Amino acid sequence: MAEQIRNIVFDVGRVLLTFDERRIAHGSVSNDGDALELSKVTILSPEWKMLDRGTITFEEAKRVWKSRCPKLSGAIDDMTDNWHFRMEPIMPMWELAGELKSAGMKLYVLSNYSTRFWVCRDMWSIFDLMDGFIVSSELSLMKPEKEIFKALYDKYEIKPSESFFIDDRLENTIGAEETGMRAFCFSGDVSALRSALRELSVPIK
Repeated sequence: MAEQIRNIVFDVGRVLLTFDERRIAHGSVSNDGDALELSKVTILSPEWKMLDRGTITFEEAKRVWKSRCPKLSGAIDDMTDNWHFRMEPIMPMWELAGELKSAGMKLYVLSNYSTRFWVCRDMWSIFDLMDGFIVSSELSLMKPEKEIFKALYDKYEIKPSESFFIDDRLENTIGAEETGMRAFCFSGDVSALRSALRELSVPIK
């Protein structure tokens, strides 16, 4: 018999907060073409993943991006300084998190995120509900690597069999499941997520 779920583990981007590369880039340029190019040069670049892993700083990344696309140098500065202000709450997920907390669940964040996470943590009240955080850039580990999930279990002394992970990327939910945690790949359908939780006897509406 499966163990009762006691811990809910959230990704951040596209789960608790919006993350739209083109919209984020558009805040720093005046047309769609430049927004597309800026997003490709920055957010969709190898350096963005390096930022999430904590192996490069934003200043180092900016130098690479500017060398790659000098004409957008000013936009690169602006986007790098302000991208995290262009994310927005996914309110149905915030409401669900509140219900889960009220139902006695422990809530955690496990996210591939640069050191900028801690600025976002102070910006958004949703993070006040969390009992702990695992941020990739602090560990030089990234989902779906098994070690980052094991870091969560070890740091907070939780059992994977009592935990449920919500992420927007299938490879990450598969990685979580391979370590013994149940998981749900979230595509924006909160009703489907609620149904999945209820099927596991999590006491929510």
